[in-house]
Amino acid sequence: DSYVFHLAAHQNISDSNRENFFRTNVLGTEMLLKACLEKKIRRLVCVSSIVIFKNTKKIERNEKWFLRDLKNNDYYVTTKLESLISTRKFYNSNKSALPLVTVFPSMVIDVDDFNASAPSTAPFLQRFLWEKVGGGVPGGIINLIGKGGRILNYVLMEDLVKGLLLAAEKGCSGEEYILGGANITAKNYLKLLVSKKRKKVFPFRIPVFPFKIIFLFNNIFKLPVIIAIIANSLSRDCFFSSKKAMSELGYNPKERL
Repeated sequence: DSYVFHLAAHQNISDSNRENFFRTNVLGTEMLLKACLEKKIRRLVCVSSIVIFKNTKKIERNEKWFLRDLKNNDYYVTTKLESLISTRKFYNSNKSALPLVTVFPSMVIDVDDFNASAPSTAPFLQRFLWEKVGGGVPGGIINLIGKGGRILNYVLMEDLVKGLLLAAEKGCSGEEYILGGANITAKNYLKLLVSKKRKKVFPFRIPVFPFKIIFLFNNIFKLPVIIAIIANSLSRDCFFSSKKAMSELGYNPKERL
């Protein structure tokens, strides 16, 4: 008997080829599900993401919250949605033979290695903006754009690893768990992160409307995928609870920025 953790995903926001996302995030998941069924493993832990859920607004939500529409311009989100739907269908057809748990991590932060989030293979301009505008911190640029009161949820790497192990050991087959940590505003998140690592981000907030205007020309010009993501998704709140994981798994995210 063995545990299998499915964390493989294609998440390159610079990639405009949807097929690359589909092959890894959907077809890859389906192949793994079939392989695990044949091998009679002890438990499979599939790692999804809270990005697949709809805007929570200012209300704390849990695993039962609504899923986002499949028709959006973020290929990572749409293929993770398709993967989740496919996983649920596969499990419902093989409940007795495939012990499976699904988890939804929030934004993952490794405070000991910010470079792990750096766009090292991206074009020079994107890397320059990440370092000089976003301060070289995870989510630096994205959380400078739009209203500072937007709520996000983050989990530190150490807590996520513990949560994954707990899901494998104690998770109930067929259940889904949010593995998050603190809920915080975008403005306060940046303030905490840059003070902890003594970094500097651009001192002014960047409005969303220029990106929305640029996106109007998306059908005429080949714009970077990130423009569509900013124009269509940045107003979303991600206000989530991990109470189910705490209650059923003993999950206890102690780490804070």
